[in-house]
Amino acid sequence: MEIIKFEPVHLMELLRQDAHASIAGRMTIERAEFLANIDTVSVVDGSKVFLVGGAIKYHEHRAEAWAMIDQSCRRDFIGVFNKARQWIQDFKIRRLEAAIDQEFEAGHRWIKALGFQFEAGPLKHY
Repeated sequence: MEIIKFEPVHLMELLRQDAHASIAGRMTIERAEFLANIDTVSVVDGSKVFLVGGAIKYHEHRAEAWAMIDQSCRRDFIGVFNKARQWIQDFKIRRLEAAIDQEFEAGHRWIKALGFQFEAGPLKHY
């Protein structure tokens, strides 16, 4: 398993999964190509894409992390987690944030395990 440069096809592959159906209609190839030009990576093993993610910089000291994970990576989850943690540790920025849907408990556990701290409750209209 390795971290490689993101390619739009990696995201398109994950968007075909049921777990990502809620955003699949809004994610176009043009948006995926935009992500290829910012801080975005893929975690793969051979031709299998396990994760795409990265950070959107708001300015030089602050960015928001995001990720999309393969819905069938249960057997490989520890490896995926370790690669995500490695990327976060290597990403040089003063403040890295993440926003998680209020009801997505697994996402809250994942982000806490990655070292993020809970700072605020749900934001109105977010």
